[in-house]
Amino acid sequence: MVSASRSAADVRPLVSRFALIVGAVFLLVGIAGFIPGITTNYDTMTFAGHHSDARLLGVFQVSILHNIVHLLFGAAGIAMARRADTARLYLIGGGAIYLVLWLYGLVINESSGANFVPVNDADDWLHFVLGIGMIGSVCSRPVVGRSPGADQARRRPRQVASGESARRASAGRTHQILSYRNSMPAPTDGELVLAEVVWAHPGRVANLRKSTKGTENVGKEHGTAVHA
Repeated sequence: MVSASRSAADVRPLVSRFALIVGAVFLLVGIAGFIPGITTNYDTMTFAGHHSDARLLGVFQVSILHNIVHLLFGAAGIAMARRADTARLYLIGGGAIYLVLWLYGLVINESSGANFVPVNDADDWLHFVLGIGMIGSVCSRPVVGRSPGADQARRRPRQVASGESARRASAGRTHQILSYRNSMPAPTDGELVLAEVVWAHPGRVANLRKSTKGTENVGKEHGTAVHA
């Protein structure tokens, strides 16, 4: 069972891994927002509104509503990470929402009733980083979750076709050499036919010629002497 889980994690697309990580982080942040000590001024926390003075890690202003938003984002990320298309939608859509929240925090007066989430300056710039990071994790990778062997599988038919063409070309040259050899007049006594075959890559060059060097076998570099 452990090996099966590891195999499933290995084949999970990268965009799904990003969504799973982001969702898990949001879930942990939402839980931490309800833990006194991790969240300072816990007794001042309200459901919503700028009057909540609770600070996550002593920095980020939170409320019960703010923590619930984090929990919902976390649960959505974990659920949508199961498929690559929904994971991509989560990262792009969630990133866009956080960029809107960043702009919202810059525009409103933090001491007014419009700051109902609530957010402070630390929240605003964290939302900006989250928005850019979530969208960038998708847009920075044109192809996500692609199998490493996909390109090799696509090139394999070309390689087979190329090898088949080479074999056909080689067979054709061999036929031409034999035809040329058979068309030559029969040698007289004392004559020897030298077949010089020069091998070169990627083609093969064949050259046949007659010689009167005698009847002994004559070997040359890259060639072989044969009797007619």
